[in-house]
Amino acid sequence: MKRKEYFFMLLTVCIALVTICTSAYAFEASVRSHGNVVFESVDGEILLCGEDMTYLLEKVSSIPDEVFDPEYYGHIHVWEYDQVDSDTHIKKCKVCDESALKPHTSFQQEETVITYKGSVFSGTTNICDCGFQWVKEMAHNLRYVQEGEKGHIVECELSDTKYCDGRDEAEEAHSYILEPKEDYKTHLRACTLCGYKKEEECDFVSYSEKNEDLTITWYCECGNSVILSDDTENPPEELLEPETILPDETEEREG
Repeated sequence: MKRKEYFFMLLTVCIALVTICTSAYAFEASVRSHGNVVFESVDGEILLCGEDMTYLLEKVSSIPDEVFDPEYYGHIHVWEYDQVDSDTHIKKCKVCDESALKPHTSFQQEETVITYKGSVFSGTTNICDCGFQWVKEMAHNLRYVQEGEKGHIVECELSDTKYCDGRDEAEEAHSYILEPKEDYKTHLRACTLCGYKKEEECDFVSYSEKNEDLTITWYCECGNSVILSDDTENPPEELLEPETILPDETEEREG
């Protein structure tokens, strides 16, 4: 505070001297006061404007007292933490007493595992500078809940727990594949995500090829096939049981 008081006293004396000088001195027409502190006249003399000194004094007066304290800018903050809870902590400097309420921030992470309802998931342990630690899943662990033929619901297995940041449930269509059955007439339409399955009759229209014995082999999308006589190039309306053969038998005929 003493430094600031001396500074103000010096400014006051300067203002008084400048006011006296400027009142007796006629400035050149080109010299104007725009908040500057120093002017240079046409003959090279340095002149001070009393109005500008007043402006400067007002600006200096608005500077907080802490700015004149060397500890304000002349030290490295030494932080300590207090009132640590599950969400925030008080961060305070031991030197200047600067403090603030801060949320926990993860400055360090370590891999860990999460055990929940008998299942094990990959997770990370997050560590804040204040020492507080919390565990989160490394990524959402998706679960697909069947909703019948129309689709399934996607959700995180750790939803509504402290390990999950939250994920909205979403309805999605099934992602189907066809699994041929051993009767070579039917297949299962199965979802690769939720496991939903539906039995269907094969539809031998996806592909056909002519054989040397003038028959046609018709294929279903699932991979099942049937051989019919070459009396039409249209897809078969009904299967001829005696003509239906297994893939191994096809290889034997071709051999």
